[in-house]
Amino acid sequence: MKKDENEKSEKQDQIAHEENSEIIFMENNNSKEKECQKDSEEEIKQQEEAQKKISKQRREKDKAEKEEKEASLWNEEEKEEEELDPLQVVMDQLIHVEDEKKELEERFIRLVAEFDNYKKRISRDFERQADMIREKILASLLPIMDDLDRLLYHEKENGNGTVPLEGIKLIRNNFERLLNSYGVKAFNSVGQPFDPEKHDAMMTRKSDKYKTPTVLEEFEKGYTLGDKILRHARVVVSETE
Repeated sequence: MKKDENEKSEKQDQIAHEENSEIIFMENNNSKEKECQKDSEEEIKQQEEAQKKISKQRREKDKAEKEEKEASLWNEEEKEEEELDPLQVVMDQLIHVEDEKKELEERFIRLVAEFDNYKKRISRDFERQADMIREKILASLLPIMDDLDRLLYHEKENGNGTVPLEGIKLIRNNFERLLNSYGVKAFNSVGQPFDPEKHDAMMTRKSDKYKTPTVLEEFEKGYTLGDKILRHARVVVSETE
């Protein structure tokens, strides 16, 4: 019985010893891990400090180089200013002023030319408008001439002498001279080849006299204004087989 108790006590001591050994081992491991972590943190901190130091040194170096470069440029400019001849400075300024003057003169010439072209364009537009208005007015007077011509023709063919033809002829001739003074002139079409640029065919009529379409009769005379056709002649045209 006592022997069993001793064995049991030894076994418990052995288990306790093993547990203590395991605890000590774990504590040692934890301690080592902490020491390694601490060493790693210190190493990282040292690296960061070294990097900051290198960056600071680089910035200081760049700043020093920049200041040295600026000082060098300043010294060179001062040296150039000292070396410049005052007369040369004045001459350079005169050349610059002459260049500006030349540029302003060229701009002025261009503006004058543009304004002159503008005036010419406006003048052409005005003349074109005036011509169009004049053509409309003169064309509106032509029916009066047509009426006078019809009246004279009718009285000549069928008149009984009650209408004073001489007075009508005088009015008609005066009116014709007025139109001629403005460049309006009648052109003859009877016997002329049919020209669609000058004639409006109102009807056709058979005729053995002409082999090509030819004007046989005028309903209304055609008129020109200078080189332009003011009004087409309204005509009867011969038929061709």
